[in-house]
Amino acid sequence: MRISKLLPSGQEQIIKHFEKGEVLGEALVFAGRKYASYVVSEEDSEILNIPKEVLLSAFKNQRFLLSYLRSISEKTLNLSGIIEMLSLATLKKKIASYLLELSLEKETHVFSLPCSKKMLANPVGSTREVVSRDFSELQRDGIISMPDRNTVEIRNLKRLEGILFD
Repeated sequence: MRISKLLPSGQEQIIKHFEKGEVLGEALVFAGRKYASYVVSEEDSEILNIPKEVLLSAFKNQRFLLSYLRSISEKTLNLSGIIEMLSLATLKKKIASYLLELSLEKETHVFSLPCSKKMLANPVGSTREVVSRDFSELQRDGIISMPDRNTVEIRNLKRLEGILFD
């Protein structure tokens, strides 16, 4: 499933892809307003709608409450990362920031990309081709190597960090 917005031009802007078991809309339950987007199912799906009253009752269970708060906290941190990413001026800086974050998260300089370059391009308003070109440039400059399509090895951490300050 994906959450999308339709732009006035008719173009679809993908906000997020969801996998099986992921929760969506948990913050909207208590916000008291609607969000102008669409949920599009890319395959047969089931959606469970939990009314606010049922959630409030479930919050009496501390384990459920902690799980709910963890979910909202993770999404808040994710949104903070997206805002930080979007504030960077160039796509190359966004890619450098993304790779550095993954390296910190995985605690290694060799890791697999969690999504395709096309999915990486959507949230930053770019295309797969432009993202691929910047990855190729980082490889050509010896900053990273990619033994296959999804594996990244940061070879020169200082130069990758330096891209953020160019």
